[in-house]
Amino acid sequence: MNQTKLLLAAFLLAVSTLISCQKEISNDLAFTTQDPTYSANITTTIEGRITDELSKPLQGVLVKAGSTNVVTNINGEFTLTNVSVYDKAAFVQASKQGYFDGSRTFIAKQGGSHYVEIKMLPNQSIGTINAASGGSVTLSNGTSVTLPASAVVVASSNAPYTGTVNVSFAWIDPTSNNVDREMPGDLRGISNANTEVGLQTFGMVAVELKSPIGEKLQIAAGKKAALKFFLPATLTATSPNEIALWSFNENNGLWKQEGTATKSGTFYNAEVSHFSFWNCDAPFPTVQFTATIKYANGESARRKMVRIRRTNTTGFTTGFTDTAGVVRGLVPANEALILEVLNECNNILHTQNIGPFSAAANIAVTITGSTIQAATVSGTAINCSSVAIANGIADLVTGQRTYRTSIVNGAFSFNLSICSASQSATLVIIDTANSQQNSSTITLVPGANNVGSVSGCGTSITQFINYSVNGTPYSILPPADSVTAGFNIQNNRTVVSGYTMNAGSMRSIEFSFSGNTVGTSNLTALRINSPSGGGSLGSNVIPATITEYGPAGGFIAGSFSGNISDSAIIRTVQCTFRVRRY
Repeated sequence: MNQTKLLLAAFLLAVSTLISCQKEISNDLAFTTQDPTYSANITTTIEGRITDELSKPLQGVLVKAGSTNVVTNINGEFTLTNVSVYDKAAFVQASKQGYFDGSRTFIAKQGGSHYVEIKMLPNQSIGTINAASGGSVTLSNGTSVTLPASAVVVASSNAPYTGTVNVSFAWIDPTSNNVDREMPGDLRGISNANTEVGLQTFGMVAVELKSPIGEKLQIAAGKKAALKFFLPATLTATSPNEIALWSFNENNGLWKQEGTATKSGTFYNAEVSHFSFWNCDAPFPTVQFTATIKYANGESARRKMVRIRRTNTTGFTTGFTDTAGVVRGLVPANEALILEVLNECNNILHTQNIGPFSAAANIAVTITGSTIQAATVSGTAINCSSVAIANGIADLVTGQRTYRTSIVNGAFSFNLSICSASQSATLVIIDTANSQQNSSTITLVPGANNVGSVSGCGTSITQFINYSVNGTPYSILPPADSVTAGFNIQNNRTVVSGYTMNAGSMRSIEFSFSGNTVGTSNLTALRINSPSGGGSLGSNVIPATITEYGPAGGFIAGSFSGNISDSAIIRTVQCTFRVRRY
């Protein structure tokens, strides 16, 4: 059965104004000045939350809308107040070193308050290709990118590039429950006929090319690279033999039709002339739709997830209501649909049949009950000497969401919602000053939960990447420097990276190895940039000894030594590391 997520434009985000189906639009914007409801710029407020691929909050993400920038707090939250955006194509962008850029495009309302969620994907080097001879990089599911010989240029100058190409590559599963948060923008596209259409995705990829020193690379003019998209088994039978291909425009936050992809077995094959996010999508007819969602007492259902299902598939789209409990956008025309409202615990609060709609529709939805209950959690965090932790971090993992807050003079507190009268959660206390952490299991009940004194003493949280190039030592040490580590299930590889700045000279290291256990594993990629020289793994074989491999939130530690290559220059590298796994 087709499990494609029909990610309709408005239901990816909290949206508040109607958009026209199949209307004529300009090449670079998602609206037309001939539309009588058009407003070039409006002022609105945008709130949201940004997480990593494991749904843990990301702090320090730069978020931009219009000309306004903010940075996410410890819980991954941000607020952009009174920002100027395009009404029919408000575009929120998120960037953080070590991740592909995330974004959301939505339809904004003058004076409104909108809510978005973005899940950022690790920007990991999956493999390398020699630019002069060309080659391929392939994920474990067969998704691949192939570069022809002599087809790469430096993006900033268009100068020909002949060295090693580091390929960062991610496949976005069209059947995933999180695809609407992982993908960029929303699923509105500009077709070859210059019309705005809704899109049904059959798979996406993100591709980025870099030199060993971090320069961004692109495909040379007149050349094309080959992309192969894995097609999940649940979609194979219903997927078209030929499908439109779309690239994501990072300037306006919309998808643009560029060519076609052809099905071969369980893959779509395509050729592309540049790299960004690419998407295999079938456009579908739509109508305008508005739902105003309230509780029985008349209170607006704010920030509630809304899910729209087609009755003839298991595919669905999700999004969030705004502060007035309103969701507006596009839904499939002339089809019976199912509307569901979910709470923060992903429990269904309300469900009803809607449609079919042959013209714009506006419905009211009343939620008659709620299984969610408010709770607070507070306590005092102590260190290994039983003294209150002056500064630290507390994480509360409920199973549905990870909450994060600061510890100040031992005190911490959370405001959250729980799903039952007695719910288990994990509380993690992190003592940053003494580089220790500890976790415990607690039971939450509605109302106040005072957990008393909780220790942050137990596991070292020390992180570092120490390495040397030809005997010259370097260290990358958080929090001043950036370090990340994680396991990529798509190609069964662990990727570790670190970045720092020293006297204006960039230093970085990134490496990967197969598997996710302790033991010995050969590096599958390595690139280093340092004042004393750098290089990449190339054909060298470097075994890594992994001494620690914790679960998500734990640590990955180990060491390796060997040679790297930079053209004809061989350099000796030694490295020890310990980095928290996201």
